[in-house]
Amino acid sequence: MPIRSLQKLILGIDHVSFIRVKIDSEENIGQAMEDIRMTLREQHDIEDMTGKVDDFTVNSAADALEIITTITDSLRFFLAAMAALSLVVGGIGIMNIMLVSVSERTHEIGLRKAV
Repeated sequence: MPIRSLQKLILGIDHVSFIRVKIDSEENIGQAMEDIRMTLREQHDIEDMTGKVDDFTVNSAADALEIITTITDSLRFFLAAMAALSLVVGGIGIMNIMLVSVSERTHEIGLRKAV
């Protein structure tokens, strides 16, 4: 199916939402991203070259990896905090059970020592 027909009839949009570009060498990624930005600014009639009014985003795989790393680090910190909290609560529970069992038997222990 042609992309224009797919966009208009099925998706109901008139723009491309995602394009993947393969670059031969990793040294040219920055230049390729800048070229893509300039081309999109020309296509969208954007005169401001600072990037403040761009209606598109250009990301690299390194950017996506950085976002995923940030999310997993946050999740790891959250899980470590939850584990520490559960260990503290479990320790307090065990301490209370031991304290109650000893305090219930103090009278019995005193009788055995007296006899």
